[in-house]
Amino acid sequence: MERRGRQNVVYELGYLTAILGRQRYYVISDPDIRPFANMGDTFRSSRDNIAELMSEFLGERLKIPSEKELLFDPKRRIDYSNFALGQSGDDATSTLEFLDGEYSKLANDEEKTLYLYERIVFDRYLETPRWWSQRIANLGKTTRTKALIDGLALVREYMDARGDVARGELRRFAILSKNMNSVIQNIKRARVAPVVRMVLVNYHGLALDKRARYARNINKIPEAIAYLRKSVQAFTAVIELSSEYEDDPRLWQGYALFNRARALRMLSELDDFPPEKWMEDFEWAIRVREYWKNTTVRFPMIIREGHYMQYLLAKAARIEMKESEEFGEFAINDSFVKEARAEFEKWRTGQSRMRIQLDLIAKWKNINDRTG
Repeated sequence: MERRGRQNVVYELGYLTAILGRQRYYVISDPDIRPFANMGDTFRSSRDNIAELMSEFLGERLKIPSEKELLFDPKRRIDYSNFALGQSGDDATSTLEFLDGEYSKLANDEEKTLYLYERIVFDRYLETPRWWSQRIANLGKTTRTKALIDGLALVREYMDARGDVARGELRRFAILSKNMNSVIQNIKRARVAPVVRMVLVNYHGLALDKRARYARNINKIPEAIAYLRKSVQAFTAVIELSSEYEDDPRLWQGYALFNRARALRMLSELDDFPPEKWMEDFEWAIRVREYWKNTTVRFPMIIREGHYMQYLLAKAARIEMKESEEFGEFAINDSFVKEARAEFEKWRTGQSRMRIQLDLIAKWKNINDRTG
């Protein structure tokens, strides 16, 4: 005799369908139970591979990307607590070994591409350009990933090229900004993880900022203003993306705020832009970076040190850019300078050996030379 579902099960399925809709559940039953009429492929056999069935259900019915599709998940958050970097040692070598171990276990090049995008924010602290460049170069490109991998390579190229554009690097930054914009436009309507846009748009903004500074140095003021306005738009987009998709500590937000503050500072010099905005951005950037150094996320010591230096660097840059007379809510005073100098001197007694360290020391040398 043919086995059928009990009447109460029929009733409960009808109620479930009314609440959820048929596309949001499967019915898994013994293979000899007769499927209910008009249920289509919602009825599944218990003999099916449950893991495959779950993957199909999540992907086809709920439209949730699988692990292999996370690079193309437009709502994927950056959750630094999942990076597990606290399990590594505290120096650059052991941290890099840990990253290398994680990277080698990834199943495919899409996962590796996402991994590099999410962790390239730590590149400046580890100072191992070859590690990043080699892995980017070894990624296999497909139609879906070519633009994203090309974008990573351009970010690495910017990192290698950063410096004084007055020393012959202008053409390089001009090409970089053009190529980055091409990649950004290429993925404009694509479904990609938000971190991809944050990284590419932030570095596009930095390349535009470099072009603006060179244009100012050769007295092409209208050109400089145009580049600065575009760079401000780029940094603003990163800040908005971070607010929606980046968990604490918001690292890309802290970088983009600092970058936008510097660009707005130059706009205030060249285009009568109100100074209150860049001052507000600097205060916001300093607050975000102060949170970095107090975060409960278990970053290794070398990254925590780097975050603290970024906080000190933001305060030093703010003092460097202090106007002769500042007014309003976001103006800084002598007590701000005194506190920042004390923090710098305390840090200097136990300084590390990162490139950012040299930037910080140079800024304070300039400040001290100016103020005597």
